[in-house]
Amino acid sequence: MDLPSPMEQIAHYRASLGHKINHSFRPNCRWSVCVHPVFGRVPAVVVLEEVPAGQELTCHYMIDMAEAGQDARLDWYVREWERESKEESRETEASKSSQTIEDSLVNDNEAICNTQKTTRSM
Repeated sequence: MDLPSPMEQIAHYRASLGHKINHSFRPNCRWSVCVHPVFGRVPAVVVLEEVPAGQELTCHYMIDMAEAGQDARLDWYVREWERESKEESRETEASKSSQTIEDSLVNDNEAICNTQKTTRSM
């Protein structure tokens, strides 16, 4: 949310606290819009899931990666995207590995059951 510098302080601008929400690529909130009686349309934040007391509220900033790569002020966003991408890749690999182990166990159990059936048939 782009606010003039003097409006960044809560003492000067309270139509919305949306400008205080931090970014996450795995947010627990999303952006919306509401109509304020004085300021008109202002950003609003809607939770995506139940958020326990004390947990930080986060939104995905939805910054275009091509734009982020060209603006030094957005280096943090690019670094965070790279970190998140690596973490997601690890989680995907771990999930695949876990599924492979489960498939292997199922196959082993089926083989044991088939062997037992064959042995009983004889």
